[in-house]
Amino acid sequence: MYARVIIISCCFLMLASVSYAAGVYYDGTAQTHCTEWSNKRLKWPQTILGKFTAKCRIRAKRLSKGPVVCRLKRDYINSETGERMCVYQRGGFNLGDATVSMPKTEKCLKTYSCKR
Repeated sequence: MYARVIIISCCFLMLASVSYAAGVYYDGTAQTHCTEWSNKRLKWPQTILGKFTAKCRIRAKRLSKGPVVCRLKRDYINSETGERMCVYQRGGFNLGDATVSMPKTEKCLKTYSCKR
């Protein structure tokens, strides 16, 4: 009885240790998925013979290309120019800060949509 359990557990350990994962790297150069296909009404010979295939009209936008949300980090008055400097933190990994100058009398926005 114990011999069977030991043999089965040894077989399980050998099979589990041999499995390898395939490393796949995804590049950002591939096209995005299609959100709208051409849906023109085709007449009989075109649809049955496969002369015209459906084409992509609108592709999805990449999230990495669009704007990000910038949140107010701090603001201060510049002593040289007398303007209010608003320092925003870009919402993303390792994107840095954005600095915007405006008149001294205006307040800084809490959040706004800024470029990457």
